[in-house]
Amino acid sequence: MRKTWILVMAAAAAAIAGCSREQAMEAPVSPTIRAGFEVPTRVAFSDEGVFSWKEGDAIGVPYTKADNSAARMDFALTAGAGAAQGEFTTSDDVTLLGTDPIGVVPASAFDVTNADAPIKLPASYAWAEGQSNAVMVATGLKLSGMNTFKHVGGIVKVTYKNIPADADGFLLSADAGICGNFALQDGVIVAGPTANHVKVTFTAGTASEMAFYVPVPTGEYKLTASLTRDGYSLPGTKKQTSAPVKIARKTLLLMDALTSENPEPVTVTISTAEDLKSFLADADKLGRGSKMVLAADIDAGTITPAEAFYGDVDGKGFKITYQEEIPEAGSDSYSGLFGYIDGSVKNLKVAGTVKTGAIKNGGIAAESAPGALFENCESDVDISMEIYGVSTPKLAGIVAVAGDGTTIKDCKNTGDIAYVLDGKPAGRSTQIGGIVANVTNHVDVINCINEGELRYEALGTPRIGGMIGYLNDPVNIVLSSCVNRGHVVSDINWTSGYVYIGGITGYVGTNTDPALPVEQVLFINCVNYGKVESLGVSTLCTRAGGIASYVGMTDTKMTAAGLADSGQLYEFRSCKNFGEIRTTGETAKKEVLGGIVGFGEKVAKVVCTDCVNNGTISGVTTSTTSNSVYAGGIIGGTCGLQSTLTGCVIGPESVISGGTKGVLGLICGNNAKYKTDITGQVAGGKIVKGTTETVATADNFQTLLCKAIDGTTTGVVFEGGDIPALKEKNRQTDSLALVAIYNAAGGDSGWKADRRWDLSKPMDGENKWYGVTVTDGRVTALKLLKGTITADWTIPDAIADLTELTDLRFIDCKVNGPIPDAVYSLYKLEAFYLTNNKVSGTLSPKIGQLRALTNVYIDQNPDLGGPLPEEIGQLAHLVNLNISKTGFSGTVPESVKNLDALKNFMAYTTKFSGNAPDFWDELASLELVQMYDIPTLTGPLPASFGRCAKLKNIYMYSCNFEGNIPESWANLPATMLNVRVYDNKLTGVVPAAIQSHPKFSAWKAAQYILPQQEGYGLTLQ
Repeated sequence: MRKTWILVMAAAAAAIAGCSREQAMEAPVSPTIRAGFEVPTRVAFSDEGVFSWKEGDAIGVPYTKADNSAARMDFALTAGAGAAQGEFTTSDDVTLLGTDPIGVVPASAFDVTNADAPIKLPASYAWAEGQSNAVMVATGLKLSGMNTFKHVGGIVKVTYKNIPADADGFLLSADAGICGNFALQDGVIVAGPTANHVKVTFTAGTASEMAFYVPVPTGEYKLTASLTRDGYSLPGTKKQTSAPVKIARKTLLLMDALTSENPEPVTVTISTAEDLKSFLADADKLGRGSKMVLAADIDAGTITPAEAFYGDVDGKGFKITYQEEIPEAGSDSYSGLFGYIDGSVKNLKVAGTVKTGAIKNGGIAAESAPGALFENCESDVDISMEIYGVSTPKLAGIVAVAGDGTTIKDCKNTGDIAYVLDGKPAGRSTQIGGIVANVTNHVDVINCINEGELRYEALGTPRIGGMIGYLNDPVNIVLSSCVNRGHVVSDINWTSGYVYIGGITGYVGTNTDPALPVEQVLFINCVNYGKVESLGVSTLCTRAGGIASYVGMTDTKMTAAGLADSGQLYEFRSCKNFGEIRTTGETAKKEVLGGIVGFGEKVAKVVCTDCVNNGTISGVTTSTTSNSVYAGGIIGGTCGLQSTLTGCVIGPESVISGGTKGVLGLICGNNAKYKTDITGQVAGGKIVKGTTETVATADNFQTLLCKAIDGTTTGVVFEGGDIPALKEKNRQTDSLALVAIYNAAGGDSGWKADRRWDLSKPMDGENKWYGVTVTDGRVTALKLLKGTITADWTIPDAIADLTELTDLRFIDCKVNGPIPDAVYSLYKLEAFYLTNNKVSGTLSPKIGQLRALTNVYIDQNPDLGGPLPEEIGQLAHLVNLNISKTGFSGTVPESVKNLDALKNFMAYTTKFSGNAPDFWDELASLELVQMYDIPTLTGPLPASFGRCAKLKNIYMYSCNFEGNIPESWANLPATMLNVRVYDNKLTGVVPAAIQSHPKFSAWKAAQYILPQQEGYGLTLQ
């Protein structure tokens, strides 16, 4: 077939040559069709502006036979060469039925491989301006022996001008299903036969103007075209929606050119309900980088969420109260304030009620873009769904679906979230999270709290977690210092249902190839206080855990070697469960319940370090045949699990119970197939099986640890006893760690005489060791002050054993060498002081793990330097940061602007270089900035100081700043105490507005502002 022509119209009219409708129905073989063009306006089909069929042209009709096999009829040109109308004949023994016009495609344009696959056109047939290839599309075709035929009915031309460089596609959508079972390689991607959109992809930056020809079916509907980036509407570009248009087989629809506008970002201040509703209606039209700033509490009444917002939201601590009701199930619908957010949301409170039938539902947003940030937000929105027919619904307090790389920190949910469908098999794979419902790949959830009830009552498979409901294919997920106090409950009576419920996460796993890059899901200092329960008598299987209900991989083909090589790691550090974990399914099968992890399946490693269970765990299955309860204080059950449980503790309230077939253990309910190493302490607890109770004692607890220590479990080193014995054990560990520190610092010869520790006496009490604070038998503070130690020393690794330490101070104590990694494992540390020592090396990025820190003083250590790690910005509770008189160099990391609690930033006499950062107005609590005596700092003074609400002191002298004092400094708070910018390279007249500041005279300009380096100087008007 010749490939020298282009067709840009709907399918041509054609008819059975010389036949009436009745005659056509009896035509046995070799039908002939006529194919041509019926358009109101001629379109140039060749360079000469004339179209005609060529000798050798052929057309093909794909179809599916009644036996579901794929087939194609080929028609060859038999008459009409050189004309716009041609006759095409097939020798196939197929009867052609009906007289409806049919459309066709070039016979060589596709490869039919199976009945379910769409027609795939090779790249040479891609619709693009200037190409000389033709496509016709089939409609109204009826063939004998045909079972189904997927088709489209017209072609739409869309032209874009002024395309932004970062656009990589466009989306043609409609208020009807428009795609058909059709795909175009290397260009158009069509999602499926019921979808309402066609996606076109191209390489970003290809051209500033493009035209596309897009296949659509017959019908009458509205069409909307919009540019996209990563599959989502591109902010700052114009959408165009047509009036209802009728797409027929004779239609060539040319839409008006769509022009990108790329508006500049704006700041929108919201003070009233009317302001909010207006903003939500237009949010997706605002330029990228725009800001929404809340200026008052707002009772908005009933709202319609914004389709999208590509900017930042600052709630300033104010609250929006709203209501929403979505009365019908919708596959693409959403609820919340925003359907999609690409930016940050900070300091925002929301409250209200949502009754929804939408698929994605969040108190703040339905979905977030990759890299989004939610910080210091609170949701008290009650979200309920009682509508049948929603597929895989997602409901969460903050955001329903979190994009890859999203960070959620210092957020809280108090709203109740419920999916309730009485007795209907709907909502399968429902995902509910107190903070976020669905995560794929990477996300960080830090210092978050859930206090709302999370409830599922339907027939399906719920995945529910106090923080996250469902994590699929997780890569480097971090949940740190998260707390659940809410009730997590599933109430199902269904023999097909699986239940995944956890105090922190529901389902966590991967369905992909086990030979993955290294994956890590890290739980640090997470605590569950809430009740986690699966109700109903006939649920098939329940996996429930105080922290995680399920971790693992569902690939049943994985071998032991594959496990060892997969690199997957699920790690739980210092996690605790105090809540009740229970099921009521008397006829259920395999209820698997654990204080930390419910069920571990086919994963490389599960590591639990210093985890505690002091909650009751109970199943009630009474079957004497195959049904069982698997329950354990740390892990309920395993299948191919390789685990290491180190330093775990079973408390006196740990009651592990099951029915007559219960498989129970204080540590693991069932440990199968792979070896597990476990160490720790038992401080009481008991096993209840049927009507038999066994209380853990010093004599019997070893036999209660697991189902059996039968070769599948190794390295069991557990100590037991009552609460006093356990405390004494921890006390001894702390005491030995202190002895190691004492000896590392030189022992008696290295300590000042009146501060030496008497190691023959207890570390507290009447002869308390200097600088040591003991609380409830554990060391909580170690403060060695100036003059205590007289010789150089390094901090020993044994310091890691002080696991309850909250305050560590070695001030002017001759500490030498680098900060050991052991310090970064002290997860409860709130105060860290190393002032005026000889510490060297760098500050490790692991500093970001110490999320409880409020004070960091590592100043006056000249040999401590290198870049200040970006991870410093993860210390959400940090109030004071002092790195003065050190060797820190480079630029101040951008992440510092995330430290909302920071009051004092002290970094004088360092080696930072370049321009000073200008993000200070992002720090809501900032009072003091000291960045003086740094000759390598240049450029302008930061204008953002003038937008700080609480700033009291600016010390930026003896550097090399240039220009004048920014005009914005006139807006410095009236409580401002000191402005010191002398000894720089500033010039000009101090702005009059600054001279009018009520505290200007107190700043003593003659001393602290006007004097500059030789050849420079400021003056007053």
